[in-house]
Amino acid sequence: MNIVFLDIDGVISPNDTIYDLTEKLFHELMFNPQIHDQLKYEPEYRQWLTDEILRTFDRECVSRLINFLDQTQSKIVVHSTWRRMPGQQITEYVLRCLGLESYFHENLYAPMKLSSDKAHDIGMWLAENSCDRYCIFEDLDIYAVYYEIDPHKKDHLFLISDPDRGLQDNDVAEFLGRWDHL
Repeated sequence: MNIVFLDIDGVISPNDTIYDLTEKLFHELMFNPQIHDQLKYEPEYRQWLTDEILRTFDRECVSRLINFLDQTQSKIVVHSTWRRMPGQQITEYVLRCLGLESYFHENLYAPMKLSSDKAHDIGMWLAENSCDRYCIFEDLDIYAVYYEIDPHKKDHLFLISDPDRGLQDNDVAEFLGRWDHL
């Protein structure tokens, strides 16, 4: 099985669209302790929240991700800060709404310790799970803190997108060219 470790912000939700978050939505995600119950039991609230969050995603970036997943027969593992905020339940719900459910790995989230960084979390996931090949889609160069990776493989493992534009066609084409060398 092949794995794509997925960051969300700057990859499929470009920074240009993140600024579309309304103040009310930000407050809901950060400070509403009943958010999970409201999502579960209040259809109107669930629809409003879904519509607001989905506005921050670039459908073309999502389509490019799906194209890559299809061509490489890969599954997604989320290592994004979205695991913490807005949280795993909301993140999974949003990814389902984006049509990514069939690409979920059974262990959808990299484990997280209170003080660990994303790179270390990926290392923990790799220590606990098996995969044939993997790559990391990020908008930040987390390699500097990712000591588990062979330094000679950096170019093969990381696809670093422009955080303001997200995942682009040329990113996917270039990375597919390197995929067979992982």
